[in-house]
Parts: sequence; structure tokens; C-alpha cells
Amino acid sequence: MRQTLFTPTYNRHDTLCRLYDSIKKQSFKDFIWLIIDDGSTDNTKDLVQSFVSDDIIAIKYVYKENGGKHTAMKMALDMAETPYITFIDSDDELLPNTMEEFEKEWSRIEETGGGKIAIVQMFCKSVDGKRWGNGSFTLRDDVDYIDASWQELVLDRKCDKEFISSRDVTKVKECFDFDKYTWHQETNKFLAEYIIWANVGRKYLSRLINKDGRIYHTDASNSILRQKTTIEKKLNMMTNYLYFLNENMDCFWRRPKYFMGMIVSFIMLGRQANTSIKEQWLHLKGGLFAFLYIVLLLPCVIANKCGIERY
Repeated sequence: MRQTLFTPTYNRHDTLCRLYDSIKKQSFKDFIWLIIDDGSTDNTKDLVQSFVSDDIIAIKYVYKENGGKHTAMKMALDMAETPYITFIDSDDELLPNTMEEFEKEWSRIEETGGGKIAIVQMFCKSVDGKRWGNGSFTLRDDVDYIDASWQELVLDRKCDKEFISSRDVTKVKECFDFDKYTWHQETNKFLAEYIIWANVGRKYLSRLINKDGRIYHTDASNSILRQKTTIEKKLNMMTNYLYFLNENMDCFWRRPKYFMGMIVSFIMLGRQANTSIKEQWLHLKGGLFAFLYIVLLLPCVIANKCGIERY
């Protein structure tokens, strides 16, 4: 097998069946489905065992203590025995040809010597058929694909769409070290994927295919992105912004508003999560980041006292 389909899950018994149904319909089935259960307390294990008993696709189930989606992602990359791995959330669906399209594209890349490609992506659509994500970025119908770094796609082209991505396992592991992101580690349950892909984009390109590969659902009640905004969630979001800003301020002038918005959110989330200005200051790196932090600090403090929230 050349492909691993990876799903991290936590108490998603109600949505896993939907994903499984879409996986069974794949036109290409020569892959293994790796499910990493991040400490579920429902009957996810029994449900997955019923999938295994169907004997339709190869499935590997692993249970671990709850540590957050990024810890399951790290485990999946370490466990993968195939050159390529595709991530799909436990509340979403694959379109019938998704795995086949990824296999075709990776084979084409290998044949043409595309050694700079680390990620192959397709668009994501909502249940009503529209491509999911922010901004007006699009590709003309006559464009089959584009090759671009994360920085070019997001910062230069302002593409804030959702994708489904198949990754070269070796190249991603080469570019990213999960273990260095330790600030407020005890509360961090989600390491934002844009931090990972920005790191990969500094060395490798992504190939964005002009097709849809994933249906995005918003009905999972326990999604960390849709949960009530607690102090712990604010700390998690604040640290994610810090990690990204510390590593990417050299790209500031490619999309200044993008970075300014993150700095504002970093400051305000810190105030709302009772993190001191001194603690924030001690963790930020780089002269431009420090300068903009000072410039934006007073307006953010005033806005916070007025009850204005910015994420």
C-alpha cells in the first residue's frame, strides 16, 4: 500500500458512521485507514470494531490518552508505513474519487520528478455544494492545478479556503518538530495546522488540484473550534498565534493585515486569559514583532476593558 488515510477522533461515535460510509464508496481502496482515538469515553472502540468486522477496507485502530488532535497527528506520522498520508476529520466525508485522485497525482509527480512537492490538496465543499472557506480565491475552469508554497497561496494569493490534503510523510516529518511547542502545554489541545504547513512551505511546494475532495460538516458538537470559548481555549488560541508569529514575521510585508490581526488577537486573548503583559513579552521574538506589540498594546488594552473581543 502507498496510502494511509488518517482520522483522529474524540467522542465522535455519532459522525464516524458517516465518514465510514464515504470511505466504503471510494473508487480506489488500496489504502489503510488509521484511526487514532484520542481518549474517547463513548463507544467509539466498539463502533470501529464493527467496521473492521465488515472486512471491506483495511483498518488500524489505536487508542491513546487524550492529548489533542496534534498529538494524534504526530503519532500518525510516526506510525505511517506508507509514503503518503491523507488527513480526514471524523465528522467529514470523502467524495467517491478522493483517494483515487490522490493516487493518480502522486504517481504523476513521481513520474515527472516533482521532488519539490510535499503536499497534494483538493478543495473542500459544504453540504450545499459551495467551496468551503473564506475569501474569493478561485481557479479558472481551464486550470488543472497550481504548484505553490503555503506562503504564496495564503499570504500572496490570499487563499483562506479549506482543503483535504495528502502529504509526503518523509518531507513533513523533515520540516516539523512537534515537541518544541510547549508553552501552556497542559492546556493546549489543538496545535493549529497553519503553523505546520507554514513550516513545510519554507522548503516544499503544495500542488492544489482544481477538484473537490471533501465535504465539510459543522454538526459535531464537540469540535474544539465550535466549543464555548473558555479560558483554556483562549490560552490555546493565544499560544498558536505566538508560535506562528515568532516563526513567520519575516513574511509580514506579504500580507500585513493578516499578521496585524494575529498580533491584536494574541494581545487581547492574553488579557482575557489572565496572562500578564510581561509573560507575553518574554515569549515573543524578533524586532518587528516587538515593535508592533508595543504599538498595538494600548489600543488592545482599552478595547478589552470596553468588552470588545477579537479572535
